[in-house]
Amino acid sequence: MHIGRRTPNTKHVEVSSRADRHLTHNVIYRIENRRAYVVETPQLMCHAVPEFCGLQKELGGPVTLDSDDYYDKPWKVRQNESYSEITKWISATRFVVSEESQWQVKERDPSATLGQYGEAEKLKDESDEPAALYHVWFDAEGECELMPNDKSRVLNTQPVKEQKTKE
Repeated sequence: MHIGRRTPNTKHVEVSSRADRHLTHNVIYRIENRRAYVVETPQLMCHAVPEFCGLQKELGGPVTLDSDDYYDKPWKVRQNESYSEITKWISATRFVVSEESQWQVKERDPSATLGQYGEAEKLKDESDEPAALYHVWFDAEGECELMPNDKSRVLNTQPVKEQKTKE
């Protein structure tokens, strides 16, 4: 678990915790009167690539890693990994989030929905199903802002590209 506090004059604490080796959650708490109140944590994906989120809904909704029936539910869109972390506090109300996730999509090529934020690779489906199977990678960084009533919002996003090192 990683705990990061903002500046001493603020009332928020950020906690990043790993639920398992493929799932990391980010939670922000507002501390007031010796109590912690959960603040809605921003999600970059649907802000950065709304077309991919629309495709997920069109295919029956995503099966995410934190679903109770992840292994039992039939799926057309399935999450394989998710990582989110606040990497920097810019001010008392603004911060930067890094978000990465991996997905599998059946039947539809999601490449056009990802833009610069990811890529998709067609895989051979190991089952007897004739449907195409795509492995999808999403990677973004975004500036977010705390709002009243324990809400937050994404202000802007940018794709994160891997830096290839020269040997």
